[in-house]
Amino acid sequence: MARDIVLGLGNILNHDEGLGVHALAALEAGLGSHQQFELVDGGTMGLSLLQLVEACDHLLIVDAVNAGVPPGTVVELGCDEIPLYAGVKLSQHQVTFQEVLGLAKIRGRLPTHVYLIGVQPADLSIGVGLSATVTAAMPRLVVRAADVLRGWGLVEAEIA
Repeated sequence: MARDIVLGLGNILNHDEGLGVHALAALEAGLGSHQQFELVDGGTMGLSLLQLVEACDHLLIVDAVNAGVPPGTVVELGCDEIPLYAGVKLSQHQVTFQEVLGLAKIRGRLPTHVYLIGVQPADLSIGVGLSATVTAAMPRLVVRAADVLRGWGLVEAEIA
């Protein structure tokens, strides 16, 4: 049976790089725990996530995204817009995760629905906790994630 997953990526020891992991708690608080999808902390597991990705029907990736836009900007990429190989670096660990998506595609097992929502980081230095700029963007990220999940039929309720 296919899984529907919100996958939070990031290294919580590098300030804003941990956005995806921190966003999982914000999504659970905003949407509740009785939704039709799983919240998964992918941290920096890289290629270890291949089996998980290949088991998905719907995969919403939440991560810090270096898109060259002002810090705190919410960035969204559909499946066809996500670079699937190591040529473009979105974040320090993302290259490996891009390779995971690329491998899933090559193997014919890329999820039917893939979407990425992230925030342009302000501070990737070593340290715990998000910058004030990225923290301020978290409510916008949660609203957009809820919209995508609702569009996939995985969320009925509005954000609390």
